[in-house]
Amino acid sequence: MKKINKISNSLKKNLRKEYYRLDGLKLKNNELKFKAQKLINEIGFCVIDNVITGNLDKYVNEIEKANFKIKANTELFKKLIKKGLSEESLLNHPILEVRKSKFRSRKSKLVNDIFWMPKFSKKLGDKRITDIIKFILDDHVRIGQLHSKIGINQNINSRKNKITNDKFGLPRVKSGDLNSREWHTDWPHDPWAYSKNRSENIGCVKEPFPDLTMGLVVIHYLTDPKDVGGTWVVPASHKSGFSPRHGKISISLPLKNEHQVKAKAGSVFLQDTRLWHSSPVLSNSIAKRVTIVSRWYPWWLELDDYAPDSRFNIVARPLSLKDIKKLPKNLKSYFIHLCFEKKEYINRKLILRTKSFLKKSIKLLR
Repeated sequence: MKKINKISNSLKKNLRKEYYRLDGLKLKNNELKFKAQKLINEIGFCVIDNVITGNLDKYVNEIEKANFKIKANTELFKKLIKKGLSEESLLNHPILEVRKSKFRSRKSKLVNDIFWMPKFSKKLGDKRITDIIKFILDDHVRIGQLHSKIGINQNINSRKNKITNDKFGLPRVKSGDLNSREWHTDWPHDPWAYSKNRSENIGCVKEPFPDLTMGLVVIHYLTDPKDVGGTWVVPASHKSGFSPRHGKISISLPLKNEHQVKAKAGSVFLQDTRLWHSSPVLSNSIAKRVTIVSRWYPWWLELDDYAPDSRFNIVARPLSLKDIKKLPKNLKSYFIHLCFEKKEYINRKLILRTKSFLKKSIKLLR
C-alpha cells in the first residue's frame, strides 16, 4: 500500500493557523473559487465561513423536524411494502411520500430529503459554493446524495469502541472514547460501496485511485462544531490513491497526521471524495451537532445505474416535477436529473464549449 504523504512542518504550522478557512463575506466569488480549488487540490479540503449568517435556529428546527418526518415516512413505507401494497397504491397513498424512479423499470423510492427542507433549500444553492463546485468539477454538476446528520454527543467515556451493523450490514462505530475514529472515503471512492449485497452495491473506483477529483462532499454546519468537535481529516490523503477501508489499517484508531477541522455555525466544509475523514465519535461535553451533507458530481459520472432493487438508500432519491417546481430557481438544475417527468439537457456552457471547439477546428480544415 502507498503510504500517506508526510506532512511538512510548514503545512502543520499552516493547519494550526487554520489557513484552510476562507471568509465568504470578505472574498469576492472569483477569488474564493481559486483559493478553494488550490486548498482542495493541495490538502483535500477547505472551509468557507459566513455562508449562512444570522439566526440559524430556524434551519436547525426545520432539520430536526425533517429528520423526524423522514424516519416516520421510512417506517410507514416498510410497513406498507410488507403488507404487499401495489405500486399504484404506494404512489397514491394519502400520507406516504415516495416518488417514481427515473428508471421506469424500477419500483418507487423514498422522496429526496430536500423535500422536507424548504427553508434550508434556499441556502443550498448559494452561488459562492456552487461556483467553487463547478470550477473544480465542471459547469454541469448534480447533487447525487443529500441527507441530514444529527448527532448528540453525551458525556460518556467508553474505553472500548462499540461496533454495530447498519441496515445494509456494514459495520459502524456507534460509540467510543475521544480517540475513536471511523475513517472512510466517500463514493465513488468508497470500497464498501454501500453494501456487499449485489442488489444494493453501487460500485467503487478501483485502487489505486486516479489523481482526479470525481466528486465533492459539502457539509453545511448549522450548529457550532466547536461544541462537539469538527470533522477529523488526514490532510493530503486524497493523493494516496487508497481508501482507509481497504482492510489494511484500523479504521477506528487515530492516525499520525490527522487534524480536526475548525469551523463555526453557518460555515461550509468542502472536501474531495478521496479524502480520509471521520466524524467525531464522542466529546467530553453534552452538545448537539446538526449538519446537512450533500455530495456533488460532474455530469459524466453515473449516479444510480446500480443497486436496482434498493428503495431505502440515500443514493439519487427521486423528486417529481411538482417537487422540482417548488425548489428555489438557483437549485433546480442540480436536482433535475432525479425527475422522471423532466428531460435533462447538457448545460448551456458545455454547448458553448462545443461550439467554440467546433469553430476553431473548422478553421483548421480550410
